[in-house]
Amino acid sequence: PGINLIAAEQQFLNDQSAYIDGKCGKNVTTCQPVAIASYERIIDPATGPSEVARFVSVIEGKPGINLIANEARECVWTELVINEKGNANTIPDRDQEGPPEDAFGFTLEQMYIIQNEIMRLREKYSDPPWSNNTMAQDFVGYLDSYLLENDNEIAAMS
Repeated sequence: PGINLIAAEQQFLNDQSAYIDGKCGKNVTTCQPVAIASYERIIDPATGPSEVARFVSVIEGKPGINLIANEARECVWTELVINEKGNANTIPDRDQEGPPEDAFGFTLEQMYIIQNEIMRLREKYSDPPWSNNTMAQDFVGYLDSYLLENDNEIAAMS
């Protein structure tokens, strides 16, 4: 079963066809995100609470969505992320099972492929019509941090 799952994941990752969110229907030109978040920024003590607040502000007040009080959110974030409390640890291994994080890795060739795709996306969302879109520019900021992190990883591999 494990080998079949890995093969299925590899097939999924190699599929380069476009994915269209069902909520956008067939008109993908007008379908745009209302919020994005970065896991790395959510778990970073310097940016976590503000990243969560920015993301939560989009769903706050929506019918059927109940949120904890605003004044309790930073405390809950601290308990989950910093103190690692809750049903599952947030970092470093959410379910405490499986191999350690450093057992996973990419080859140098895969890192170059990843970097090329990140650079392609950065270029796309830096230019019109996206250059004046706040969400797109937030995304470009995330991409910049991934490029830097990956450059450091590639340098260590070379």
